[in-house]
Amino acid sequence: MLYGRTVSFSALLIVALVNATTELNANSLAYDISLNTSSLESLGSGFVDIQLNPGASDALLVSASIYGISTDGMLGPSTDTGSASGSLAGSPLPYLSNTTTFNDIFEQIVWGNALNFTVCLCGPGIDGQSITGTTFSVSLYAPDAITPVLTTSPDGSILHIDVNPPAGTVTTTSFPDANGVTWATIDGPTACPEPTEALLILTGVLVFWLRRTVRRHSMNDPEAGAATITQPAGSGNIRVD
Repeated sequence: MLYGRTVSFSALLIVALVNATTELNANSLAYDISLNTSSLESLGSGFVDIQLNPGASDALLVSASIYGISTDGMLGPSTDTGSASGSLAGSPLPYLSNTTTFNDIFEQIVWGNALNFTVCLCGPGIDGQSITGTTFSVSLYAPDAITPVLTTSPDGSILHIDVNPPAGTVTTTSFPDANGVTWATIDGPTACPEPTEALLILTGVLVFWLRRTVRRHSMNDPEAGAATITQPAGSGNIRVD
């Protein structure tokens, strides 16, 4: 009976996670970002600055996950501030949320011809009713880490993806340089990938918990002979018979 109840409980937890991730995916948008950095190669190196900041503390939650990163340049060390972590170089990949005033990843780069990535924006702030918005922005800086390049935007950014009040609608802007040339392209939105990784992790945890529960029950309950644990020779997998 314990084994049957355990399997049923595990199945319910998996179904709950599937429902939760489906709901999360409904409030998410993915954008493909392409930065033409060919004109910066003569500078040698510089910096990429990625931010996700709320307009005020009452903004609804929005998070940004970055993946699919490619460049023919060379990414270097990074620093993060606020609710931000990760690196364009990976391990882990960049993740930001708008839960503090200033959320930032600042990363060194040796310039190549291009830097491309996809950002997934998700959370209740997307299509949510709020009086305050949130802005995802990317800026490129010269080797002095102070001078913005390839833009005339007052805040130094080369692009914005804005989650706008009051309905959480999303707009995109690529800012031109002093000659009117735009070096950033934003394509989308498309659907963010299903977060199957979280489901796989939870399934693994449930399998481990199931094995441990059945093992403990069979050892402590002399009447639990119907559920025995065997491990075939040469196999690393535990089978419940």
